[in-house]
Amino acid sequence: MRHYFIIFCFLLLDLSFAQEKQIPLLPEKNIVTVKPEINQQFNLFPEYERLVSVRLFKSSDSSYVLQILFEKNNSHYQIRKPLTPASLAELRKQLLEKMRPRQMALDQQGRTKLLIASTTLSLGYYGWVLPIALEVNSGKLAVALYMFSGSSGFFIPYLLTKDRPVSNAAFHLANYGATRGIVHGMFLPLVFKSHVKGETVLLSSVATSVLEGVAGYTVATNYQLPLSTAETISVGGDFGALLGMNFAVTAGFFDDASGGSASILAGSALGLAGGWYLTTRQHYSRGDARVLESTALLGAYLPIALVDLTDSRDSKTFAAASMAGTLLGLGYGHYLLKDKDFAYNHGLFIELSEIAAGFLAAGFAYLLTPEDSGNLHKIVLTSSAVGATIGFSLMYNNFVNKAKLKNSKISMKVNFSPLGLLSLKNARGRQFTPPLFSAQILF
Repeated sequence: MRHYFIIFCFLLLDLSFAQEKQIPLLPEKNIVTVKPEINQQFNLFPEYERLVSVRLFKSSDSSYVLQILFEKNNSHYQIRKPLTPASLAELRKQLLEKMRPRQMALDQQGRTKLLIASTTLSLGYYGWVLPIALEVNSGKLAVALYMFSGSSGFFIPYLLTKDRPVSNAAFHLANYGATRGIVHGMFLPLVFKSHVKGETVLLSSVATSVLEGVAGYTVATNYQLPLSTAETISVGGDFGALLGMNFAVTAGFFDDASGGSASILAGSALGLAGGWYLTTRQHYSRGDARVLESTALLGAYLPIALVDLTDSRDSKTFAAASMAGTLLGLGYGHYLLKDKDFAYNHGLFIELSEIAAGFLAAGFAYLLTPEDSGNLHKIVLTSSAVGATIGFSLMYNNFVNKAKLKNSKISMKVNFSPLGLLSLKNARGRQFTPPLFSAQILF
């Protein structure tokens, strides 16, 4: 009888321990165990800072237990939370909501500026040019076409960008392409034919402006370019066109309009690529782009003043000198900007100082030089070149120390304190005495 009683007790003991089987915590995501990397990615259990794992178990009596393992103060802890079917369903709903892909907020910081620029361009250029380019003879139809063109400059970009990102970089490149596209469009027909109708040139300028504006927006958006990169690319494009023009003059391409036009367009394209290339070699801020533009302007202008001193009247000589100076200016600017990070306003002040000082020096030279002097143009050009150089140098030196240095070497500054030396004699019994030496590490 005693043996039967013992067997009966063991049977009751066995029944008192319900079996638990691990089941997927989130079957919809095929997640059986929540591991640290999943928890960090979706912040599923933020109350546990150092989560080890979360598992779900189902008991033989159809109840659920959530097992949570975590670390705290270099110790491991376990929490077992019983769940009902209803509470488990609610937990799964909350976790799935956290894991649901969320749409990133659209960056539309440049949208307002884009709409203002496109509307201004439509009212200020497209509306006037299209009636002429399409050879509209009716005054009433021409006015209507102007109004339609002007209004489309707002409504079409407004609708197209309603649910699309428009960053400041996208605005900048779109506006750059739209404005420079006018000039490019004027040269484009001449590449294929030296003599074309004026209406064809105007129509080409409108079409190229629109296409390049869309292209600029697309490139900046798809490649997620920062504004500083967009501005540096623009600087490269402008000076690339200038280099192309000077090269065409030097090589005599303007004897045929096709050669000169092709040279300008090719130079502009190469300049855009060159501006982008510079940003891959080192970091460029918006202020850096302005400084680069300043050095390129100086490089293009200084040789003109120097050649003028030689009494040369050969346009090819001027163009060649300016072309070489522009390349040197771009290279020197890129060198100056190594390990620099100019603020935008500082870079803008440097550029404005260069221009203003050049005009100031030219104004004084023109005022003080007698009008009957045969060297008036030499004095004015030389003075403006010297003034621009001084203006750039002064403002650059004023802000260069404020530019953030990157990749600078580690340095240590050691200071000696006489007070520490005087206090050594009476240091005994004091809780604090001034240090004799102090060191500061800069990196």
